[in-house]
Amino acid sequence: MQNRRKFIKNTTVVLSMLYPVLLQPFLAHASETEAQKKALEARDVTSALALLGVQNPGPGKRILLDVPEIVDANLSFPIKVSSEIPGTEWIAILADKNFYPLIGQFDVSTGKKASAVEVNAKLPKTSVIRAVVRASDKFYVVTKEVKVTLGPCKK
Repeated sequence: MQNRRKFIKNTTVVLSMLYPVLLQPFLAHASETEAQKKALEARDVTSALALLGVQNPGPGKRILLDVPEIVDANLSFPIKVSSEIPGTEWIAILADKNFYPLIGQFDVSTGKKASAVEVNAKLPKTSVIRAVVRASDKFYVVTKEVKVTLGPCKK
């Protein structure tokens, strides 16, 4: 019993010393900048884009935005964005009519030829979905409208 207590105590001491070292890669990757936090709290698309530093986005000819044309009100649906633009650094997804338009910003700077993200979202009403891509310090955007219908009535 004494050996077990000593083992647990020593293991706890060693793990507490290694804790910051082991988690450092995960903490650095998950950290958000102040601008990203403020962009998530922005109430309109223009403000969110400005806080993300988006300026003069060009047409996203090599960006695929896959969303359904029609969704039920307040039901979750998938949004898929893939970019074949070389040097893609991040992808942001915004919905114009949401209370907080920025759905998410995703770091995809892996150096791969194509980058993709998928996220589920809900819309309260018909809205334009935007996918903004930052690649080689330039911005590109593609948009699609998603129509929201009232779900089936419950009696």
